[in-house]
Amino acid sequence: MKTDRLTGTQIPRFSYDTPTQAQRDFYALCDDDRPLLLVFLPNYGHPISRVYLQRYCRTLAALQSGRLACVVRSRPQSIAPSLTGEYPFPLICDVDGVLYGHFGVEKTNSRLHWSFSAAKILRDARRQGYTPDPDAGQLLPLTMVVGREGQVLYAYHGRSLTDMPEDCRAMEKVCSRLLAALDRAAAQDADEEEYDDTDDDAGDEEQAAEDAPSAQDPERDERQDSEND
Repeated sequence: MKTDRLTGTQIPRFSYDTPTQAQRDFYALCDDDRPLLLVFLPNYGHPISRVYLQRYCRTLAALQSGRLACVVRSRPQSIAPSLTGEYPFPLICDVDGVLYGHFGVEKTNSRLHWSFSAAKILRDARRQGYTPDPDAGQLLPLTMVVGREGQVLYAYHGRSLTDMPEDCRAMEKVCSRLLAALDRAAAQDADEEEYDDTDDDAGDEEQAAEDAPSAQDPERDERQDSEND
């Protein structure tokens, strides 16, 4: 798994809005034994966002090792009327791009960052009447795995418009591999700590033996006492 500079940092505490709820605590969202997989998408009406949100909804049951939340650059008030029910995962609305700017989400005007999948999605959307703003550029995705209190366990800035988990089955692979790697690291740290403790105990025993030779050779002590007399 590729990681970037965000990995190992801590996200400051903040409140977020969803299409149906306001001022939710991000740290409360992270407070779970399973880490939070956070995917940054374009605005809610963008064809790529629509396609990937639908995939995530359909395959959400495959994500067992983690939980999902998506971020979109849209107003919650503009999304709510189009919803027939709650999303099965939090949809964080960041119309001003505060989170996008904080995490360094990039924008591109170059088609070199288009993937085959992105080109197909946008081509199909144009056939249905979608007209992109040629001067607005396209947001590149960001995928993060976040632990308690906003600890970034994994982060990856996508290099193409669709360089992010294809569905929740792909997310499960990311989370399960990450948790396995963290478990191995924790076990190694525990083994090293146990080794250090054992080494210290052995040193203490050697020092004690040097400080108390009579306990190991009482006859030598008697001879020494006779010589002193």
